[in-house]
Amino acid sequence: MTKEKEKSPSQSSSKGAQEQTVGPLTQLLIKSRQRIVDPRAFTRGAYARDATGNPVNVLDPGAVCWCAVGTLECEAKRSTPSWEPMPGKPPKSNNLYHAAHDLLEQAAAQLLKTVHTHATEEQKKRYSITALADGAGHARAIAMYNKAIGLAKGK
Repeated sequence: MTKEKEKSPSQSSSKGAQEQTVGPLTQLLIKSRQRIVDPRAFTRGAYARDATGNPVNVLDPGAVCWCAVGTLECEAKRSTPSWEPMPGKPPKSNNLYHAAHDLLEQAAAQLLKTVHTHATEEQKKRYSITALADGAGHARAIAMYNKAIGLAKGK
């Protein structure tokens, strides 16, 4: 699991003592969550949709809503550094997108296990972002992002 060290307010010089500086992984998750915080900007069953409900590319200028993974992909692609290799990481999770995706998977599994305590071990292995966000909807997608942000901060 990737964790970032947060700077204490006394270490943060540019924004004052009230605001903490967060690392790039946490920033990516926060920006991704912000994109879908309004329920009208959230969708299921496609990474992104236009105003008429048709599936579109996450970076399409006409996109008006994104799924939980689509918003992450959109933000990661818009912030070039997140697609650059992370030193010392295996190739599969070689960038911030994959690190953030891994945290969302962990968060989804934790949230679904608390909701579905009757699930078999095999079912628990299949818990995922899609099962949570597409199955349970917007509120659970936001809860998943909140949990992933907490994991990124090491909480």
